[in-house]
Amino acid sequence: RKSGFDGLFEPLKLMILRASATTKEEPADVPTATMKAIIDSKSAWEATKIFAISHSRQFQSTTLTIPPTMAAKIKQGILANERVSVPSGFSILFCFDDDHIDRSEHVDVDAMSLEMSESSTQTLSRATAKSLSNEKAYLSFPRSHYHLKDGIENYYQLCILLFGKNAIFTKEINSWGQHIKRNFNHYKHLHSTTKNFCLGVAALIDRGWKLFVSSCLHARDMNDVDFSAIDFTLYRQAIAMGTFSFAIPSDLLQLDPQLRLKIPSAQT
Repeated sequence: RKSGFDGLFEPLKLMILRASATTKEEPADVPTATMKAIIDSKSAWEATKIFAISHSRQFQSTTLTIPPTMAAKIKQGILANERVSVPSGFSILFCFDDDHIDRSEHVDVDAMSLEMSESSTQTLSRATAKSLSNEKAYLSFPRSHYHLKDGIENYYQLCILLFGKNAIFTKEINSWGQHIKRNFNHYKHLHSTTKNFCLGVAALIDRGWKLFVSSCLHARDMNDVDFSAIDFTLYRQAIAMGTFSFAIPSDLLQLDPQLRLKIPSAQT
């Protein structure tokens, strides 16, 4: 059996190409170079290095690394959990913790490439292997409107590398980033007056992604792909008008106590 992207089950390959679509009529012809390289990689460790190298070359000034659990899921072609309320795979809720999404200004890409080529048979420690199966350990929530803005920017750059700058979903995430910049005072006000506002925005984006990618997986053709799930225009208008509301899935509010402490509360 073939390995890497070519060895994925056909529905998973088609899901990735549909999620990378730049029009609603046709899926992408091929995955992005970064997406294919991650899926073709030999391990989650190698996949994280590939992403860091790709990011450094694309954005030059900084390097963004992703959690190994995200790399492991993407490598398997798993972009979301079928349970809509549970974050998994390519979720924005892995993009708010600086301990797991790390930006570095000085990265020696050549040294990293050499290290990777000399370590093709990397083995994972028991602790690392265990962490790959514990996605909860990497979940993070936006603690403020500033944190929300930075997390969405992280997610946008991930989208560029994994689905392409012109993919419909990537453009939608960019629209969120631009909206925050234009309406920053609205976000600031809602964060200070509305309990869990920033988490609500992140949870909304996460839910839309899951519904969209699930339709990419199960659709008979492009007509069945639910692009409406990632059209957040009305929600952004509601934020600008101060009327935003979103019911956060109970699963997110019932995580372990340490994570619950990160959920922002209404300020007085």
